[in-house]
Amino acid sequence: MKPPSSLALATPVGAVRQRPGGAGSAAASLASLMTDRAALVARLQESRDWDLAVIGGGAVGLGVALDAAVRGFSVVLVESH
Repeated sequence: MKPPSSLALATPVGAVRQRPGGAGSAAASLASLMTDRAALVARLQESRDWDLAVIGGGAVGLGVALDAAVRGFSVVLVESH
């Protein structure tokens, strides 16, 4: 099974963790995981179809989003804080 190409999570402090699309060093991968919140909001405002939208980033919401992304679905997770 092919790993998911896109998974973005917004955290309460405004950081965004996004799964990198390509291979590289661990440091480069870690650096690519951080994006500012404004960039994520702009990305979410673009017209796009998601396979699954998860509302709430608690233990269950995060687990559902991660599981779906690993299975190849495009997932957006929205947290209120």
